[in-house]
Amino acid sequence: MTRTFATGATRDVETGKLDYEGFLSPRALTRLAEYMHKHRHLPDGSLRDSDNWQKGIPRDVYMKSLFRHFVDAWRQHRGLIGNETIEDALCGILFNTQGYLHELLKQREAADDAEILATIWQDIDETYRSVKERMERDLQKPLWHIDGSIPLGSVGNKTMPGDLIEVIPTTGPFAIGERVRSRATGVEGAIVSFSTHELIGVTWDDEPDQVFFYVPDSLERII
Repeated sequence: MTRTFATGATRDVETGKLDYEGFLSPRALTRLAEYMHKHRHLPDGSLRDSDNWQKGIPRDVYMKSLFRHFVDAWRQHRGLIGNETIEDALCGILFNTQGYLHELLKQREAADDAEILATIWQDIDETYRSVKERMERDLQKPLWHIDGSIPLGSVGNKTMPGDLIEVIPTTGPFAIGERVRSRATGVEGAIVSFSTHELIGVTWDDEPDQVFFYVPDSLERII
């Protein structure tokens, strides 16, 4: 629906929109800001950043402080003596309530983001597997997938995690099963595969369950 003003201007209706101007009190917010500013002062004379609390404070700390301020406000409401003015006590309640809610919402948003990412990665993984299976059927050859289970070695800019690389019979002077040594670390292992990216797949003696890919120049034959 649309509203039409006396000037002829139009705008959509406010139904369903959050009315911050009506929900919040400028008096209370001004007093809260004064309270917050007063408590920015540190023992060394410096001021902590106004949003320092947003870096993260445990919820149990907020709850304990909130309860202390509540009891102080409650005592004064009952005509008893408090440790601070009732205005400061109420501001303390507002601050700790806001801080607790802030941390609670952060946790919920992080969980939501993690769930969304998990769904996205599941979709990507299913798509990858489908493409890989189709390519292997078309090529009638196996494909390596560079990921966490097949760590990337000294390959420069040859590949990126997630790349599919086609296995081929040989690369350069090396052969399958040949013993090689890493020029960088001195570890020894055996060649298990080659790829169209001119990479050599090696299984090192100390990590027999993993395959690492390297450019030929990074390896030397063990004679």
